[in-house]
Amino acid sequence: MLIVLNFTRYVKSAPSWDKQAAHVASLSILLSPGLFIIDHIHFQYNGFLYGILILSIVLARKQSTLLYSGILFAILICLKHIYLYLALAYFVYLGRFYCLDPKNVFRPRFCNIIKLGSCVIGIFAIAFGPFVQWGQLLQLRSRLFPFSRGLCHAYWAPNIWAMYSFMDRALIPCKSLCICLFYTRSADWNIVAPRLGLPVNQDALNSVTRGLVGDTSFAVLPEVTSEQTFLLTFLFQLVCLLF
Repeated sequence: MLIVLNFTRYVKSAPSWDKQAAHVASLSILLSPGLFIIDHIHFQYNGFLYGILILSIVLARKQSTLLYSGILFAILICLKHIYLYLALAYFVYLGRFYCLDPKNVFRPRFCNIIKLGSCVIGIFAIAFGPFVQWGQLLQLRSRLFPFSRGLCHAYWAPNIWAMYSFMDRALIPCKSLCICLFYTRSADWNIVAPRLGLPVNQDALNSVTRGLVGDTSFAVLPEVTSEQTFLLTFLFQLVCLLF
C-alpha cells in the first residue's frame, strides 16, 4: 500500500509533459515480477523499505522538501544497510541542491548544512548509540558487512566475482574439475597453471564451489579483500556520478 501511494504521489508531482513517462515507469516497477517474487515472497519486508525509498525520491523533486528526503534516506539506511549503495548519489545530490547555492556552487548554505547534518547525525546516534554504549560496535560492523560469507555467497552470484572465480577454477591443475567443466578428458587441462608459471594454493581448491558459506579463497588468482571491493564499488559509482 505504501508503494502504491508513493507511486501515485510521484505521478502527480511529475510535470504535465512527463505524465505519460511517469505512468509507464511507475507501472513497470509496480508490476515487475521480480518485485513480487523477491521483495514480497523471499524478503517480505523489502516492499515496505522500497516504499520509503520511493517517498524519499519523490520528496527530492522539490526544493522545499529536500531536507525531508535526506532524513528519510538516513532512516532507510538504518532500517537496512544495503541502501548504502545509493548513499553517494544522495550525498552528491543533496550537497549540490540543498547545501550549496543553486547559482554559485562555491557559496555554501551553512544553515542548510547544519540542519541536514544535525538530522542525519541524530538519526544515526539513536540507531547506533546503544551499540556504542554496550561496546558492541565492532561486532555490529562484522554482522552488517559479513565479508567472510564470501564474494559469491556460496553460489554463482550474477556479478564480476563469479567470472573471477570461474577463471580461478579454470586455471587450477585439477583434472577431475576440468572434466566437469569442459566435458573433456584431455590431459592438457591438467597442467594449465604450471604451464603459465602460476603457483597454486592447495588449501583453496574447494573454497569457492564447496556449497558452504565462508571465506572465499582463490587458488591461482590474487586474493580479494573487503577494502579492495569497497574501493572498486566507490570508484565505479563515482564514474557514473561524474558523467
